[in-house]
Amino acid sequence: MSAKTEFRLWLAAITKEQTMAKRAMKVGGVLVGMLVLAGSLQTQANMIANPGFEASTATPPASWTWDPGSNPATVAVSTVDPHSGANSALITLTPNSAGFAILKSQSFAVVSGTEYTESAWVKYESLDYGVVKVEYFDSIGGRVAVSYVSDFGQASGGASSSAWTQASKTYTVPVGATTAVMSGLANYPSGTATSGSFGLDDFSFAAVPEPTMMAMLLFGAVGLLRRRRFCAALG
Repeated sequence: MSAKTEFRLWLAAITKEQTMAKRAMKVGGVLVGMLVLAGSLQTQANMIANPGFEASTATPPASWTWDPGSNPATVAVSTVDPHSGANSALITLTPNSAGFAILKSQSFAVVSGTEYTESAWVKYESLDYGVVKVEYFDSIGGRVAVSYVSDFGQASGGASSSAWTQASKTYTVPVGATTAVMSGLANYPSGTATSGSFGLDDFSFAAVPEPTMMAMLLFGAVGLLRRRRFCAALG
């Protein structure tokens, strides 16, 4: 075999290897992209504005509405022991009084028939009763339904919890609902000698990914991986 022929064969082999490498990189890139997309579907957009009270230290918190009820109560953005980030919201209740105080998110759009995950982190002290809930409204502002994510306090079997606890629930939006509001509600510690408090942080309201879409992406990723291995075997 002449040196010229040997060089041509060597060059052809190098070219084939480069082509296979490029093809594998292309398939691998698409595979990575699909896996990233699958991950993004698992982490859906949070519909709550300023969910962790990080926007500012204003009172009431930015993008939230405060209703102290019929008796004095305060709400503040606290920098002491937040669940995450730098801030949390803290409702402080007045002793020897009765009634409710509620911190509400801005209204946000929902899709009827869609399943969402509702969640928030809470901690409380000397609390009669506290609840995280989501209220659903129709297009003219009429309340369609209420989803009670979880409740806390003496009425739920515990007076205090110094550690942050997550309240979480999946819920399908009822027919006719177009908007929703998420809130934390605290009951005044009636008859107690000390003030009660209800800490709130990291609210979340996000759509649950559709299983069919996730399955399609995973099947596609497996198919591309098999094609990549087949091309590598041919090489």
